[in-house]
Amino acid sequence: MQNRSGFPAFNCSFFFLIIVFFLLPVQSSAQEKKVKATLSGRITDAIGKLPLENVDLFFDNTTIGDVSDKDGRYEIKNIPPGRYTLIVSLIGYKVEKVPLEVVTSKKLVRNFQLQIKIFQFQPLEVTAEKAKGWKKNLKRFVKLFIGTSQFAGQCEIINPEVLDFSNVSGSFLAAADTPLEIDNRALGYRIRFILDGFKVANNELSYYGQTRFKKKTPRDEKERLQWQKNRQTAYMGSMRHFLASVLKGRSKMEGFIVSRLVESQKEKREKAPGMIVKTPITIKKGALPLERVLSFSGRLQVEYTHERAEAGYLDGREQLSWIELTGSSVIADTGGNLLYRNAIKRFGYWAWKRIGDMLPMDFVPEPSIYFTPAVDSLEMLIRPEGYNKIHSELVVSALDELAFNNSDHAALIKQLHRDIVDIMNKPEINNWLKLKTNRQKAEFLRRFWLFRDRSFDTRKNERLDEHYQRLHIAKTNYAAVTPAGYDDRGRIYIKYGAPEGKVADVVSENGRSTETWVYTINGKQITFDFVDKVYGYALMYQPDESLIRFSNPIVQFAAVGTMLRKRQSISLTYFNAYNYYLELEREQDNNSGTYESKLIAYKQMLLHMNQHLNELAANNAAEQAKLPTIVSKQFENISELSYSFKPALFEDAADSYTLAFVYGIRINDVKLSVSGSENRPEIQFGTIIRNPGLANMVTDRNKIPLQTTSFNGNSELIYQNRFSLPVKNFYILSDVNNPAGKQRGFKDYVIKIPRYSQEKLHLSSVIFAEDIVPSASVAKAKKAAFLIRNDLAVKMNPFSELAAGEPVFLYFEIYGLHRDPSGKTKYNIEYTVNPVGKKGFGKFLAGLNPFGKGRGKISISYTQEGQEINDYFSIRLDFGRLKPGKYEMIVRVKDDNANDAKETKTSFVLK
Repeated sequence: MQNRSGFPAFNCSFFFLIIVFFLLPVQSSAQEKKVKATLSGRITDAIGKLPLENVDLFFDNTTIGDVSDKDGRYEIKNIPPGRYTLIVSLIGYKVEKVPLEVVTSKKLVRNFQLQIKIFQFQPLEVTAEKAKGWKKNLKRFVKLFIGTSQFAGQCEIINPEVLDFSNVSGSFLAAADTPLEIDNRALGYRIRFILDGFKVANNELSYYGQTRFKKKTPRDEKERLQWQKNRQTAYMGSMRHFLASVLKGRSKMEGFIVSRLVESQKEKREKAPGMIVKTPITIKKGALPLERVLSFSGRLQVEYTHERAEAGYLDGREQLSWIELTGSSVIADTGGNLLYRNAIKRFGYWAWKRIGDMLPMDFVPEPSIYFTPAVDSLEMLIRPEGYNKIHSELVVSALDELAFNNSDHAALIKQLHRDIVDIMNKPEINNWLKLKTNRQKAEFLRRFWLFRDRSFDTRKNERLDEHYQRLHIAKTNYAAVTPAGYDDRGRIYIKYGAPEGKVADVVSENGRSTETWVYTINGKQITFDFVDKVYGYALMYQPDESLIRFSNPIVQFAAVGTMLRKRQSISLTYFNAYNYYLELEREQDNNSGTYESKLIAYKQMLLHMNQHLNELAANNAAEQAKLPTIVSKQFENISELSYSFKPALFEDAADSYTLAFVYGIRINDVKLSVSGSENRPEIQFGTIIRNPGLANMVTDRNKIPLQTTSFNGNSELIYQNRFSLPVKNFYILSDVNNPAGKQRGFKDYVIKIPRYSQEKLHLSSVIFAEDIVPSASVAKAKKAAFLIRNDLAVKMNPFSELAAGEPVFLYFEIYGLHRDPSGKTKYNIEYTVNPVGKKGFGKFLAGLNPFGKGRGKISISYTQEGQEINDYFSIRLDFGRLKPGKYEMIVRVKDDNANDAKETKTSFVLK
């Protein structure tokens, strides 16, 4: 392993001096999806004014570009916003480099007149010796320029003959009058590199130029997927990935540990020599909406923990890199791309990666169902010496990946369960035993920690951090040959933390080594005694269990006294026992009989002492049995709060949706307060929407005071809200908190929407509502309590239980209807309510009388005509004739013009 406070003997720092950033990643914001510029123009010869064909125009270091036609015309479409350097290149002409800034979707026009490039030819003498030297220099150049990584090994310079090499004053130089053509078979790119300079001097490598990426066409689907995987691998852990994660505030969660070497005299006085201290990276807004200005002092060390270094990297097994600014700050876009590549010097692992691992700036990493970086990182840390690096952001992200992306990590799931065995309660232990699949177990572990999270809208879980800190201490200080890796001291430490008092008899001359720990839990003093056994320390249930049994009762009695005296200052139990011991001893002091009579007396005293100790041990064991599973400074005595949560999804436009949701809590489920609570009586609602990459998209926090006016006539507290979302697949995490009553509850839902074309019939969510009225009739101040759709105000019902005597409203939307030749739509809507559980002849009889008094079924059908391809429907239903029980409502829509039908099912309980 490399020394983390120093550097390798050879630090290769490489940087491009003139590569200017260009592209802001396409998926950084909704604004980018709207802003798409077009650049066009004409290219001619500067002298003859004739059009030039096959001129290569591209934005430096991207795949975006075009080639001029026979008339010299070009057009580059769909240019995302950002700053670019446009490169205009044709062999035989001088290269044009034009800065370009795209902020709107305008059509830009740029015409160019290229100047002929004058070549200075020198007489050339070719000898066998020179040819041998050129090949040796080429081999050196390829190693330095392309790199020696796994991907670099699959790269080839197609036209190496255009290179010239020289050695001047100890510097190795390379030049090429023609762009280098490079084939990267690992990443699927054909690269054209205009080499402006290449130099190796004083153990520092620098090269600069302009890069044109072209995507290759894969031979088959297998090769396409392999390129996609390799590109993602090249991105992960790169400096661009690091900068992007810093700007998102997710660097630690995405596997980066950032430190700074001690440099200042003040720091050297306060810290040990060479010690690494954490330092923040300052981030400010840039000139453009998606630009940021970063600054930091000194040289930062960055370790990427999600994977080991490649086998070909000779400076250590870890991915350790160092960076320093060449100026006071650096400008990057939100995707991690630098405006000026030479603004940061790189050392270590990042310097080792060269052209062979380089990606175009417009490459956008995509979440993959098999891509689990947090899981990969956690698997590397799940070992005794790695537990000090485990943190909640990493574990929470890994559990999300295991539950939602890929659960094929049985060993990790098993270890994560083993890590919590000592803090699980009995219902959780019983539930775990019922689980069969890895995904079920991963979901259990995820929910286990979510329920213990005080700030669920962040990836930081204070209780989880506390637990893994305790685990690290248990595995380090109380290591033992047990399945858990620690002894009973470690188990008690994990459950209750550090003891308030501790006495240790290490290799006691009167017996085996022992320790006594004392806690104050729930106002009572609890004592734990441990004795050293072969495999480690075990709980000792008899205080004198560790003592050697002497045949002489006088010696034995003295050994008991020594044990009690050492402990009487930290434990009330031992204090009382020691006083009892002293009373017996004083009685014997008055005995002036023979030695034989003293032996008999001491034997009797030992008997009384052991009886007293047994009573104390029994009382202590009884108090231990009453202890909570854990004692935590982060999470104490929280019970579950029962609540209802209903999400509903509606389409707004192409790839745009409204997510509506409603919470419901009944007053009987709420504890108004508990003794000792100083919190205000209120219910706190929290809703998180996360995208397929498990990043937070929307966070909603609200609170409603617990007072009579907050509940409706049915003693229900309702909270409703809605969001606009740009993605089809996401998941919802909902949380309710009653701080005064010490109650907490959470639910989560995965939303996966099938991809329908605009012409394909499909439905929105079907929701039950308490009321539906014209939106114009609702005061502006009260509209937040309604879902506003199609000029209607919908008050959603969060509960699955409906009252038989009250009206029920239904609302849903229809998309993708077809028009007939006259431009009209025609469709049929059928509502069917079926009882759940009725079978056989009884079900048949109930169906004959759908509105009779009984649990029969209701079937209602409507035919609608209109002109819009998207429509909505609402209806008021009366379930008054149905008996209480479980029902299922089926809503079926048939498009008569397309002869297509869709249906959806909703379950409910009638009270």
